[in-house]
Amino acid sequence: MKRRNIWAIVGVVGVVIVIAGVALWNYHEQPQFCATCHVMKPYLESWQGSDSRDLLAHDHAQEGVLCLDCHEPTLEQQVQEVVLYVKGEFSDPLKGRKYPMDTCFNCHLPHEHTSYQEIIERTQGYLVEGYEINPHDTHLGQEECYRCHRMHKGSLGISYCYSCHHERTLANDCSDAGCHGK
Repeated sequence: MKRRNIWAIVGVVGVVIVIAGVALWNYHEQPQFCATCHVMKPYLESWQGSDSRDLLAHDHAQEGVLCLDCHEPTLEQQVQEVVLYVKGEFSDPLKGRKYPMDTCFNCHLPHEHTSYQEIIERTQGYLVEGYEINPHDTHLGQEECYRCHRMHKGSLGISYCYSCHHERTLANDCSDAGCHGK
């Protein structure tokens, strides 16, 4: 075979590898790619809205937010996850991630709110079972969004407060305790 033919074959193989690599990388950025690991299927379903519950992941999908818009793994993390998956050394369901408030604010502040203080003002007079409660103006100060707002599970909302208060149920009269007005 002539030397020119060998270089032509090498060139064609190289182009095919590059095209396949670009296609694989683009597929890797799609939510369906995540579900190639069986453990990720419920997370994709919650994003697609095929889960019977109203989950925030689906609300984000409706706005065109993809998995990698919030989950930005490094190449090292991705390799580590594949190794753990192949070895079977992962928890199912996966441990929930805790994101700093700024992660949520990257999208929500510029479009829906101008500050956390505005969120507090907008939720004044929020009523729960007839009691006025502001879930964003608590004795805990600025909480992390993930504590109440969940993506792939049902959000806790005001029930987060019940995890410490009122023996996990709303008290007979919160105003008697001095916490909330009626």
